[in-house]
Amino acid sequence: MKRIILICSFFLLSSATVFAQAPEEKASFLTNQMNTLLTLDAQQIEKIERINFRRFAIEEAVKEKLINTSRYQEGVATNFEGEKMQLFLATINERRDNAETRYDNGMKTIMTTSQYQIYLQNKSTLLQSVIQEFGE
Repeated sequence: MKRIILICSFFLLSSATVFAQAPEEKASFLTNQMNTLLTLDAQQIEKIERINFRRFAIEEAVKEKLINTSRYQEGVATNFEGEKMQLFLATINERRDNAETRYDNGMKTIMTTSQYQIYLQNKSTLLQSVIQEFGE
């Protein structure tokens, strides 16, 4: 029994450590992927890494906050069925879309026109690579 508790405690502590480092790691990973694709200069890398960190830190905070709301839990339990839940889901999606637009606009101010076009063409692949690397 003690062994099981010890193993569970270790898992929780190691998960918390990985979870806490995830925004920095994700930002660095995505910035490196973008640099490989776009050949960014040093200033661009610094600015993009900051934007990417902010993206993942906010994403993590929003997910954590959302998961802990009773309204979200109700939506998951009911598969977001019903008018009230559909409206709630639409609000979440609208906020996510607005955040994506702000993110893209930030990238547009840092990148050259050709880099930005390549970024837009490859954005889903770049973000998918983060999911494959970090499992979420």
